[in-house]
Amino acid sequence: MKFRLSVIALAVVVALAAPAGALNLVSNPGFEEGTGQTMDYWDEVYGMFDPNDAHQSTAVVNSGSYAAHIGSSSPEWPGFTNYIEQEIPVASGEDYTFSVYLASDSNAPITDGAFYPPVQVEIQYIQKVPSGGIYNLTEHTEDLYQANFAATDTYYQFSVTGTADPNANYARIRIDITGGIPYPVPPNLPKEFIYADDAYVESAFTETPHTGPIQISKGNQILLDNGLQISASVAYPFYNPVTGQQDSTAAFNWAQFADGYFTQINDSVADMSAPAGQNWGMTRGDDTTTLGAGDQPYKDDMVSLQWRDEQWLGEVAWRDQAAAWFAGARASGDFDNTILYTNQYGKATSHWYGAGNRGYGGSEDEHLRAYMRTSQPDMLYFDYYPTKTASGDPPLALARGFYGTLSRYRKLSLEGNDGTGETPIPFGLYLQSFTDTYWPGAPSESEVRLQQFAAWAYGAKHATHFMYTSFDPNWGTDLHTTLFDWNGESDPTSYTDVNPTTAFDWTAEANRRSLNLGDSLVRLITSDVRVIQGQYKDASDITQTTPLANENAAWDASADPYITAITATNLGTENYGLPGEVLVGYYGVMDESFDGDAEGELYFMLVNALSTPTGSVLDCRQSIHLEFDMGASGITQLLRLNSDTGLLETLPLVHDGGSLYHLDLILDGGTGDLFKFDTGADFVGAPIPEPATVALLGLGALSLLRRRCRG
Repeated sequence: MKFRLSVIALAVVVALAAPAGALNLVSNPGFEEGTGQTMDYWDEVYGMFDPNDAHQSTAVVNSGSYAAHIGSSSPEWPGFTNYIEQEIPVASGEDYTFSVYLASDSNAPITDGAFYPPVQVEIQYIQKVPSGGIYNLTEHTEDLYQANFAATDTYYQFSVTGTADPNANYARIRIDITGGIPYPVPPNLPKEFIYADDAYVESAFTETPHTGPIQISKGNQILLDNGLQISASVAYPFYNPVTGQQDSTAAFNWAQFADGYFTQINDSVADMSAPAGQNWGMTRGDDTTTLGAGDQPYKDDMVSLQWRDEQWLGEVAWRDQAAAWFAGARASGDFDNTILYTNQYGKATSHWYGAGNRGYGGSEDEHLRAYMRTSQPDMLYFDYYPTKTASGDPPLALARGFYGTLSRYRKLSLEGNDGTGETPIPFGLYLQSFTDTYWPGAPSESEVRLQQFAAWAYGAKHATHFMYTSFDPNWGTDLHTTLFDWNGESDPTSYTDVNPTTAFDWTAEANRRSLNLGDSLVRLITSDVRVIQGQYKDASDITQTTPLANENAAWDASADPYITAITATNLGTENYGLPGEVLVGYYGVMDESFDGDAEGELYFMLVNALSTPTGSVLDCRQSIHLEFDMGASGITQLLRLNSDTGLLETLPLVHDGGSLYHLDLILDGGTGDLFKFDTGADFVGAPIPEPATVALLGLGALSLLRRRCRG
């Protein structure tokens, strides 16, 4: 049931992962990442190829362990420029400054020439289009000479500033070394070298981090009112493959929908005989900013509205169009209590041409921030499916992409539309419930479970299963739901929702467990996410440690006030019996009134992230061992909100002497539970046992249940 939006100015007094202040757009700015000859994220371009002309060096560094060492072209080829460069995302019309520390190498110092400055620092704006085309725009250059390097082997900071062109979406930052070219040119022009370190381009959207209480945004308030949302993309009326037409005579099976524990349907309910109070939303494929007459009677139950899909927000025209649509939708008054958002493909650097010769695909952080400033969405959303692909992407690599995307959207949602972190907005994602040519394999039970619980660990509060029922062939003849049987003309009834599959049961169970934690999750806000790394077999059958995804950090004792160690043991044979990863998501209370007089209570979710393309949740079960040092806190037990039962349990810790304790837990593959140190404060959102339930449990079991907090 949809509730009216209430006041959204509640304060939170909890330390959260607020924006870090200055945001450097340069990857590997200190040249610390690489393999000697190769410096990660930097392209090395030689006028006449000599692989020794650019490499990592430890000889002269400004900070860290490495710097770049860049030399002019070979003596027999004077006049050719060597350089290193990197592409960074930018927003049109914004000012950017590229700065870098450079030092002249005493063994081959910079000298002046007759034709070219010996060193240049450049920023060139470009327009990239999804077809792969690149258009060079304005270039800004700072020329450097021998006099700029008063002493050799000594670092000096240099910079160049320029305004991004109206159509710019990327910039090349470049460090050139020409050798200067004296005149007349000697037969063997001596090589010259510089060191480079600590490159920096600040985001145009860097803001001073907010340090006071946070405000509850419109999107978060709607989720507080309506709960954790697990939606499903529905095509209704159903498409009949025999007639090639939509079949308006086949009724939608609302009882089946309820059995799947879906909270929201992502389709208009005007012609579906929806139950009273059924939450719904839709994806709008055009720029209409009002609700149609047929949908007006159901407006009070409309939780969310998505505008279009997978627009590439690096395209300036899309951002302008988005800003106009959001402004118009708000001005209409139809969506005052509806979450307005759009969805992006999660892989930031993947773009393609789509309908109307427009750009589609993933969006870089800088482009998303530009969109957030101008459109002010109520929620961020993405799709990235971490399961089997036709191109044979390894499951490990797909999981890295999934966790990296979750981290990006978590970070941006915490920054909020103004970038300060004062008013975080929620984020959500699409979940895979389909197969097609690119994703030919249906997710396993453990993968179905992990998609959801990984999202909750990273702080997501909204998810949509794509897709609940199969769409018509205009979406592709190979695109089918995994939740219902689809046998084409051999079984005409299969195009409806009357033949649920085993995958439907897996999905229903994942939804049910998620909703058991939902009332708590919407009252919490993510403060940190850490990964207990697992193991895997590489192509040579050698056991390796799972790598961390981008923007993910390994768990260590500094992440937690009391836990000193976390280890996992694989209880089955999946993954060769090797331990899988464990995700640890930390949260603070969104509003301190939710747990009474307590302040700064810390919650955490443990997710057994072991899943395989064929593994069930039981096949991927792990034992999680935790060790604690409680110091002088007096804490001797945890509270657990059990995702299976939905009940709040007390877990006494095993005392190992002094302030040391341990606890062993068993979690199914892909599954998580929510925990809190038992400080005596209420557990926000936990269910209150009904009197009849308490009587049935008896006094002995009553100690396992705790009362629900206020709020």
